[in-house]
Amino acid sequence: GLLGNSSIAAGQPFAVTIANNSTAIGSAFNITDGIYFIHGNFVNVKTETLILDQYNNRPNYRVGLFVNEQIINSDIDESLNDNSQGFNNYAAPGADRLKISVSLFKKSLNDYDD
Repeated sequence: GLLGNSSIAAGQPFAVTIANNSTAIGSAFNITDGIYFIHGNFVNVKTETLILDQYNNRPNYRVGLFVNEQIINSDIDESLNDNSQGFNNYAAPGADRLKISVSLFKKSLNDYDD
């Protein structure tokens, strides 16, 4: 790649540009920071932008949040072990936690496989 100690030989191409119609108005969907009520829980959601169509300003998509639910236990996060005098007690695992993360996704209008 062009990172690190790569070199580009003089007179040799290293990029391709679009000569005609190289600009267009596209479409995107944006969600802002906030707390959203998802599956009975309040979830912190970070700002995210999803490109719908790079060269079309009339998108035909359904946009939503993909919800990922994970059970986090002390095997994954050692801070969940019961602490005793400031130290994690490996013999006393703490309670598991539910981690909910979300990300934007798009689907075609006729894709109903949710």
